[in-house]
Amino acid sequence: LEGITSGVVKPFKRILMSEEFNEENALKWLNTATQDDNGSRVLVNLERVDIPNYVKGELSIVHNMTYLIICQKADETGLWLDLVEWLVLRGARKLLITVEEHSMSAYTQRRFNVLQDKYSSTYIKLTTTFKVKTRKDAAELLIEANEISPITAIILLFTDTNTVANLDWASRKDTTTNPQFLCILSEATSICEARRKDGLLALSLIWDKPFSK
Repeated sequence: LEGITSGVVKPFKRILMSEEFNEENALKWLNTATQDDNGSRVLVNLERVDIPNYVKGELSIVHNMTYLIICQKADETGLWLDLVEWLVLRGARKLLITVEEHSMSAYTQRRFNVLQDKYSSTYIKLTTTFKVKTRKDAAELLIEANEISPITAIILLFTDTNTVANLDWASRKDTTTNPQFLCILSEATSICEARRKDGLLALSLIWDKPFSK
């Protein structure tokens, strides 16, 4: 409290998005936030905006099923780790993560180690992204994830079209599960649209120049 009063500790700068929920306004506010070096956040007032049907509802967190997270490119922001922590805090207990381990900063590595120590009862396995370069690789990765427990969600960050397409193909081939397919800052818009047309769960989140200064 003393730190807040003296101004040493300051809250994140935040922007409340209360306008109509559409692509133009979402991109405007996200781009505004990314111009701030101090990491401002965009808050969406869900009570005052009209959310499209395909993004309504909540991501179902199932503690006894596997969350497969793929981060293809170097992620200096540690977004994948934020996502892992967010899932664990909400009850996810089985996670298989593919990330370029050598590209992690020392800070991200320390955060990951702390997370593992703090949630020692949670199964968190880290592997490398070479496993998703081909359809065969993607199918084998899904088999590995399903061996932990059935996959409930496939979450992709910073992935290219080829990687997304391989995982889309592999997930369609495996008819035993219908995992949620969430793509963040990935080249996946058309693939997600095709999945939704086929009655599969899919959502693509992307905006221009994320985390730019």
